[in-house]
Amino acid sequence: MKPFLDIINLTIKVYNFEMSYEDYSRKVREDEYFYPMVIILAINLLAAFAILRIPWYGGIILIVAFISAMFAQKTAYTYKQQFFRGLIWAISNFLLSAAFLFLLVYMRII
Repeated sequence: MKPFLDIINLTIKVYNFEMSYEDYSRKVREDEYFYPMVIILAINLLAAFAILRIPWYGGIILIVAFISAMFAQKTAYTYKQQFFRGLIWAISNFLLSAAFLFLLVYMRII
């Protein structure tokens, strides 16, 4: 429970300009905070899917995309590293999403 509270406190410090984004970025990428961040993201996404009534296959695609983005960005500390890893992530997840949707249409699920 402590990592979840620490993440909330760190986020508040960033919004109050008590901590720089670079320090926050390094801190939340540590193993202690990384997996709780993934859990928080998944809970937020599930709530958004329920509120917006996004279909289940769209939810799966988005959850996989966002969690894979977090793993891709885990060791990127500079803006340049984040940009290039984000670019590679975007291209690979576009192809993965297209293949997943093609498979669903091919199997006549949607």
